[in-house]
Amino acid sequence: MKSSVLRSFLEWALITSVLMSVGFFAWFWIQSHAMRVANGKIAAAQADIQNNHNVVGMLLAECQAYGRTNADMAKLLAPVAPTAPAPAAATKPGAR
Repeated sequence: MKSSVLRSFLEWALITSVLMSVGFFAWFWIQSHAMRVANGKIAAAQADIQNNHNVVGMLLAECQAYGRTNADMAKLLAPVAPTAPAPAAATKPGAR
């Protein structure tokens, strides 16, 4: 069978399709691997944040226990009431 232009075109299209499939698979595998690494880093960071939260909670509990016997510490641990901002001075339109 003689080679024809159509057959050559289809062979090149098949070769291109196979190469692009391999390339896209490699890209997908690399991206999914990077995502797994990023998820691991996020999980580690969340564990660190939870650990910091637990340490701060323990320190607060110890400070409150100490504040029961020491009045100076009790003053520091007392919640501060928020103050309302001062109202702005009202000016009349056209006044200088």
